[in-house]
Amino acid sequence: MDNKDFKGIMMNAVVIGLAWVKRIPIDTLTVLFLLAVVQPLWHGYQFGVSDHSIQLSIMNRFMDPTLYPDDPMLETEKGYVSFYPRLMTLLIKAISNREALYFVLHILSYFFYFAMLYHISRFLFDEKSAILCLALMATRKIVLGGSSIHFTGLYPSFFTLAFVLLAIYLFLKEKYAIAYTIMGISLNFHTLVAGHAACMLLCYSLLCVISRKIRVRELAKCVGIFVFCASPTIIWILSTRGKMTDEWIWLLRVRSSHHSFPLSWSSAHYVNYLLFLSTGALSFIYIPRLGPHRKILAFVLAIGGLCVIGLIFSEYYPVKFVLQGQLFRSTNFLTIFCVIYISNYLYHCWQKSVLHKVTTAVIFISLFLPSNFNLLVLGLILAVIAENLVRNNNRSYKQSDDEMDKESPSSYFSRLLWISIFVLVAILIRSLLPHDSFPASFSLNSIISLIQTFFEDRLLIYIICAAIIIGLFTNSMNLVHKLSVLVIMVLLVIIHIVPSAYKGFHSEDRDSQGWRGVQTWARKNTRKTDLFLTPPYMTGFRIFSQRPIVGEWKDGTQQYFDAEYSYEWWRRMRDMKLDGSGGRDFDKLGKTEYQKLAEKYGASYLVLSSKIPPGLPKIYDNNQYSVYQLGDSQK
Repeated sequence: MDNKDFKGIMMNAVVIGLAWVKRIPIDTLTVLFLLAVVQPLWHGYQFGVSDHSIQLSIMNRFMDPTLYPDDPMLETEKGYVSFYPRLMTLLIKAISNREALYFVLHILSYFFYFAMLYHISRFLFDEKSAILCLALMATRKIVLGGSSIHFTGLYPSFFTLAFVLLAIYLFLKEKYAIAYTIMGISLNFHTLVAGHAACMLLCYSLLCVISRKIRVRELAKCVGIFVFCASPTIIWILSTRGKMTDEWIWLLRVRSSHHSFPLSWSSAHYVNYLLFLSTGALSFIYIPRLGPHRKILAFVLAIGGLCVIGLIFSEYYPVKFVLQGQLFRSTNFLTIFCVIYISNYLYHCWQKSVLHKVTTAVIFISLFLPSNFNLLVLGLILAVIAENLVRNNNRSYKQSDDEMDKESPSSYFSRLLWISIFVLVAILIRSLLPHDSFPASFSLNSIISLIQTFFEDRLLIYIICAAIIIGLFTNSMNLVHKLSVLVIMVLLVIIHIVPSAYKGFHSEDRDSQGWRGVQTWARKNTRKTDLFLTPPYMTGFRIFSQRPIVGEWKDGTQQYFDAEYSYEWWRRMRDMKLDGSGGRDFDKLGKTEYQKLAEKYGASYLVLSSKIPPGLPKIYDNNQYSVYQLGDSQK
């Protein structure tokens, strides 16, 4: 592929992107934006925690290479195969206020994520199913691999997901070259999300080559485009260091078994996911012809293959790149596809008998409110009964007259039979394996709690009212009035709601309080070379202090990128009496042990909870955390 071809593909991608935006009704765009703004207000928002402890520290190092001397975690940046920190560093330099940048990008990521869900669902089904899909995906959904689809903060996996979903949408529309281009570019920002999705696209493409629907030359061109766009990261991955050893595998089990070792997960979690998949299978009752769904089925086949490979080559015959690939996290896409199909099932099921409506309500409540997930088994039983025993209007799924003529009654009942058997087998498996118990009583607490969350938050009330007003003007014949209302609502959100939400999550005294307060003191009152001994069960001290530390448990995730580092990390965790069991023995070490650690690693300061008296000179306290002198230091 020459440079001219690549430029042509990129120009086409831009044109398609602009056309895609123009095709979305303005009122729908506005509602998607409101839904995106609701997410942090509803589920919360955090900055400077979890994976930020690594990512933001790397960005700090990019902006000031003199930071974090003698901190081995920062040396793993060479193997942190993602250009996301570099991209964010450039944006931070341009905007300066990184907290505001992260908050805005978090909302925009949700907006594009919901927009792509809407488009994929509408392409496969219809407008109403797409809206129901958005409602279901607004809450957390079950996945495997110790992951999550979306988070209470901006992370590279979710940032990349919207672009990957765009590639999938274009692939469904047979824009193969552009889809592979976007997927290749996305790989440079999160290898797992884009890599798993690329396997899905490749699976369908290979099946098409085998069935002679596309030529080998076309597939080679698409793969070439993908490899070319992803080449910076592919080369980077191939150059990462560290051999796989038995000790590294053991340490990976200790630190990250929830990501890479499926046999360490509870059977109850597998049972729950099987019930969830069974609910997705119900949707095919209302899909008489596979048509555009063949691609999705190929994607599901690819995900299943990745999980099988992940099981065999992590638990039985460990292979390094399989362990690093965390292949069960590909079920994030399986969950998304299931919700899209379940939404279509619920929409059509609701239009039938009273029993169907009850079934719809039970399934929706169990999926929309995670605390009621155990009701799903009841919904499945009701669904089997309703579809097989209630024959009134049982062919009311959305399909053309031609499709109804092509499918015989025997074909419909055969499909219904096999789907029912699959669901019943899943229910039987649940009864044979350890599982979460069915609720002993039904409580409305989760529903009341949800209502309270929305009606006791002033900003959420504003958004609810804005959405209602938009709905009232959606069918307005006066275009000027309609556009005026939409503009006013958007301005209300941008000028008042978003800034108010930002202030709510970023208090003015945040630099003087709690865990962040002690970091701010460290940055202002110590040298860049001063090493801190901090509780290893805490995360993110490096971010705002811009000072090196002995280590923390979260640092262990870097062993995916640098196997050699894992041994040093584990030595430090053992010295600080942290073994992954969740204990806080570090707090009980005492003056002598703290001084020994300080001498061994060259630490100048100790940070502890203010409730713990170590018998050392205290030089700072904010009523939550205290700093103690360990060695000779000066500013």
